[in-house]
Amino acid sequence: MHNAWDTIAFSDPGTLPASGSAAYAGVMQLTLETGAGALKMDGAMSLTSNFSSNSLSGTVGNFVDQNESSYSGNLAITGGVLNRAANTGLEYTYSAIINGSLSGNAEVFGISGDLSGDFRGLNYGAISGVVAGSAISSFGTGYMFGDFIAQQ
Repeated sequence: MHNAWDTIAFSDPGTLPASGSAAYAGVMQLTLETGAGALKMDGAMSLTSNFSSNSLSGTVGNFVDQNESSYSGNLAITGGVLNRAANTGLEYTYSAIINGSLSGNAEVFGISGDLSGDFRGLNYGAISGVVAGSAISSFGTGYMFGDFIAQQ
């Protein structure tokens, strides 16, 4: 998906539809650093942008780490807000909160952070961005960061 969309320009936030919604499916890549080294994982992402209410929400789940270990649980994407006046060269078109817990490989990770990004293409065919925040596990508290991409 990155190969197909990363070269496509960001959508002009001022031209986002005034009504309706768009559903996106894709992948989120996370790195968790909680004292036992970096754990990299990928999860399946589902997002909905409601243009009428200028909101964004979704979930990410079915995470698998670099050692092919699976993690149960979901991360909720809530409180998403669209910024129709954003200058995509300097700021993001939307922001939201991401939090939840992931369990696997005899460990539980508490995730809390922010998600930000932009729409891509003339018809808002994709959505991409970054996540950053904290991860808490039995190893301690550390950083959580990553990126995502999803398409209609």
